[in-house]
Amino acid sequence: MKVYDNFMSAEDLEFLEKDFVELYDKGSFRVEQYFVEHQETIEKVFNKTADRLTQQIRCNITSRPAGHRLREILKPIVDIPRLINIYYVRSFYPIGLHTDTNEREKSGTTYMIPLTYNTNIKTIAWHGAATNEEFKELSERFINHPEQFEKKNNMSTEIDLSNCWTGERNIVDYLDIEGIASWEQRSVITFPRAMLHASNNYKKIVDYKDYILIHNNE
Repeated sequence: MKVYDNFMSAEDLEFLEKDFVELYDKGSFRVEQYFVEHQETIEKVFNKTADRLTQQIRCNITSRPAGHRLREILKPIVDIPRLINIYYVRSFYPIGLHTDTNEREKSGTTYMIPLTYNTNIKTIAWHGAATNEEFKELSERFINHPEQFEKKNNMSTEIDLSNCWTGERNIVDYLDIEGIASWEQRSVITFPRAMLHASNNYKKIVDYKDYILIHNNE
């Protein structure tokens, strides 16, 4: 994980903030297939009774002026191809540990630019799995063979990561931490797509969080 502090100008950030709000107010954001469906998390962590919760909605800005501007802003750290999707995201619920890989895209880098600012909102990255299937296998082993795992830290008591695990022992305390990023103005957060990561439970801090998301394939 790497965090670029004070990376963009105040003018660039103001442009992106205003553009986000305008597109959201116009109804340009749409629901995608991103949901919280784990019933224990829905009930115990979020105190809801729904079958599933909409985790986030997105607006693709790849071909919009903001997308072109972001390519120029990020040039010092990455050359973003035109075919790579750039999104505005409004996230309503934090999801658990995951990677940003799939069957076709197993490499590359995730770029996140916060548009909600609060140093108590965190993005945490861990070592331990390179695909979501690998994490599923790791989780099952953690449940069925706890003796195979050594406690590494007390992260679950230092940061609210109840959205990551609902068992008596939180798996985050048994994984090696790569890094912790706070959500601050003008920053860019990056990490490999194949790295386990998650947000803390920001629902206790804000109702939702906004950001820019880019998944590079190289």
